[in-house]
Amino acid sequence: MAERALSISFATMAQQEEQNASIDAELDAAYNNNRTSFSYGEKVYYRIYTYPILATITQTPSDGIITVEGSGYRTIEDIITFPNTNESNVSYPVNNIISSTWWGNDLGAISADGKTITASQSGVGVLKLSYRTYFRRYGVSVPTRSEAVYGILIYIVTT
Repeated sequence: MAERALSISFATMAQQEEQNASIDAELDAAYNNNRTSFSYGEKVYYRIYTYPILATITQTPSDGIITVEGSGYRTIEDIITFPNTNESNVSYPVNNIISSTWWGNDLGAISADGKTITASQSGVGVLKLSYRTYFRRYGVSVPTRSEAVYGILIYIVTT
């Protein structure tokens, strides 16, 4: 029996008028048991992170059926650098800051707007940051196709 593999790609577009609007998507490692290759008919789970947190989204798959699978929060620990500036970026939109510690130079109090972290003063600094981010979980499944390797694209837009 020939093996069949399904791969998933994401394309995103933030159409918000907010300056720091963002949208990101990734496979849900926990729900997919750390797998990145899937069989036809199998539900593949993925997460969508948006800023603003509750932005309205539209998803268009090139094939398959998308289902809503819930939402949740995730704690992220990041080491971010400030190369003679007062702004830096993190990987996911910040819902709330849990803790922060300056390593070496202290650039003061910090605030978050989307993925942007702003310190109260410019300088050269390294910040250890712990924060929570919100995600929405979805699943997609594709019926059997004749191709041995088959990919789909999910286009995600905030409106």
